[in-house]
Amino acid sequence: MTSLSELTIPLRRLARTNALAESAVWLAWSDADAICFVTGTISIELSRERGRPVLQMRVYNREGALEEALTCVQTAGNVWKRVDVH
Repeated sequence: MTSLSELTIPLRRLARTNALAESAVWLAWSDADAICFVTGTISIELSRERGRPVLQMRVYNREGALEEALTCVQTAGNVWKRVDVH
């Protein structure tokens, strides 16, 4: 999916809200009636703590309900690895 018009109304709201955040992006894809919508933001604070880029992501369903929140760090091999943040 490449434009807001392809998203459901709740996902459009999330995309607009996410667009206001600095260093934030979204992407979405569909499979039949299902839509997976993901937002991502670089965490400057966590990146400084770890000395590597840290990405905070949120995964939503087509109704805009949060299904998962996760944090990933870029490894020395340029691979993103999920980490626990306390």
